[in-house]
Amino acid sequence: QHEFEGLAAFYGQARQTIMGLEDKTEIDGKAVEFEVEDRKTREQRVVAAAVPFHPEWMPAAGTRREQLAAWITHPENRRFERAIANRVWALLFGRAYIEPVDDLRDPPETPDLLDVLGRDFREHGCDLSRLIQVIAGSIPYRVSSEWDERHSTATAEDPAAELQRAEREWATYPLIRLRPEQVIGSILQSSSIQTIDQNSQLLFRTLKLIRETDFVREYGDLGENELHDRGGTIPQRLLMMNGKLAAEAIAPTLINASARITALAKSDEQRIEAAYLVCLTRRPTTEEQVWFSGQFSTAKTNPQRQQVMEDLLWSLINSTEFCWNH
Repeated sequence: QHEFEGLAAFYGQARQTIMGLEDKTEIDGKAVEFEVEDRKTREQRVVAAAVPFHPEWMPAAGTRREQLAAWITHPENRRFERAIANRVWALLFGRAYIEPVDDLRDPPETPDLLDVLGRDFREHGCDLSRLIQVIAGSIPYRVSSEWDERHSTATAEDPAAELQRAEREWATYPLIRLRPEQVIGSILQSSSIQTIDQNSQLLFRTLKLIRETDFVREYGDLGENELHDRGGTIPQRLLMMNGKLAAEAIAPTLINASARITALAKSDEQRIEAAYLVCLTRRPTTEEQVWFSGQFSTAKTNPQRQQVMEDLLWSLINSTEFCWNH
């Protein structure tokens, strides 16, 4: 407990001002100190700022927060770059390299992957963009979540155990449910006839922000629990199936992919293929193509054909494949 109090004391002089967050050593001529209530005496006692280990890493000069920042980022503190690498890895994979992500153990004597990534991160000026690029370019990030049985060992007798081993060794990409902002982003992009990014018109970006904010509020933001194991909830599924956003995404408007695909595709096969590409970024299997072709064959008029297209897009948006990163 005293270690937590010592670390908290580094923030004891921080005050919110009109100029932002500042460190105040004194207010109205009185020294600013960090105080807590003593559990035994119930009286306030002053807590001195202190670090739990290697106090020699902390400089003598600077504000308390500057001293703490220098101590955390000290060149000899492997915990710093390892924690950053583990956190970024978790954000990209949906699962930390070492779990739990917010309770990293002491560095091992033998360097591991986090040390390799952390050292590269520090050597390049703590460049987060580069760290993301390095991880995104790695083999574990580029493999599929579907385990190829051809990679199984000749002595493997239990397919389930073999799959667990592959997941543990990062030989397959971990299946993870998309975060709320990723779900809404995927829906908006799938329903749009053009790419929505920072180069889009201001109006499109503004509408996207408004929709994202409303959807995340209704869908539920996991906050600090975003990296914990989780499954969907009934309200979330109902929102996806019956919510306003899903209905707007498949509606046949001028700016939606639904109407454009129906009108411009030369055949039902092309319509089905285009729908799969915009929603799941893959082409339909033979079985899927045959089934949806049968649905389109019953449509005799353009409105009926458009309704089948809307049903197809609704099915894809509400599929497990759409809502999970794989």
